[in-house]
Amino acid sequence: MGTKRCAHLIRRIRQRSDNLDYGSEAGIGDEQIVDYINDGLAKLQSEIAEQHSEAFGTSALLQLVTGVEEYDLPDDMLEGAGLLLVEHKFTSGFYRKLKKLSMIERSDGSTYDPSGYIRKGRKIYLRPIPSRSSQDELRIEYVRKWDRIGVRRGIITEVELENADEIINIDMDTKSYSTGELFRNDDLKGADITAILDSDHICIVDRNGNFLARNIPINSDISSATGTDSLRISIPSHVLLTGEQIPVGSFVICEKDTSSHQLELDRTMERFLIEFAVWRLKSQDASNEAYEQQGYLTSIKNDILAAYAMMDETVQYITELPE
Repeated sequence: MGTKRCAHLIRRIRQRSDNLDYGSEAGIGDEQIVDYINDGLAKLQSEIAEQHSEAFGTSALLQLVTGVEEYDLPDDMLEGAGLLLVEHKFTSGFYRKLKKLSMIERSDGSTYDPSGYIRKGRKIYLRPIPSRSSQDELRIEYVRKWDRIGVRRGIITEVELENADEIINIDMDTKSYSTGELFRNDDLKGADITAILDSDHICIVDRNGNFLARNIPINSDISSATGTDSLRISIPSHVLLTGEQIPVGSFVICEKDTSSHQLELDRTMERFLIEFAVWRLKSQDASNEAYEQQGYLTSIKNDILAAYAMMDETVQYITELPE
């Protein structure tokens, strides 16, 4: 399982689309290609989830609070996807399924054990409002969105911790760890430092893209380059979770829930991500080949959807998917 590293995907995309050279003022940069790859990921998951939503199902527990009606849904829930199941978990370990209600049925202020829920955006409202003195839980089954894919921005050289688990500073070397080194001009060597300083969060991964620490906030105003190819990242306040670590030699990736690899996709699905990005590049260049590429993409998506139908052991009619 898992795709190749993002850098390898970008090289394939550049070769397939004949975008081999670029600089700070000309050509198509890595950042735009990465955006196209992630657009392809989002499109692919959305269309698979429309027919096979349970393929990406996961669960979360929300702590209920006496007298509180409104709760936030998980941050990693796929936008536009419905909730698969909502249950009230009693402290005794008993679960009761909650009914989906409409906003007109929202609680009138009455309190008791919840029997129904209302979904509005990224919020869930319970009816009646929880009233137990002991804190029960809400178990939610939902469609989790895939992690994004990004490039390695640097390698960890030192980590300064306080109280063993609170990060203060992270030192990293950025030389030769970004994408497309074979294609990049010398004026782009500082692109990785710039990308980190423009980010609000970073993730730490190993050489295979496995997460070592997620969604660490950074203070860009205090972070600073300590050399041509090095950077000290200032962390405003972040305590590592149980099991998280930042070993020397691990890699820095920009933004939340982003890895150097897409770990949930079979490698055979790389073909779609590459061809989707190539199609976007050719469309941008107004190339006549973009029309042929669009038909090829549709055939790849149909193959993928058919594969998911077989995994479900359900015979389904696979429709042509419009762009």
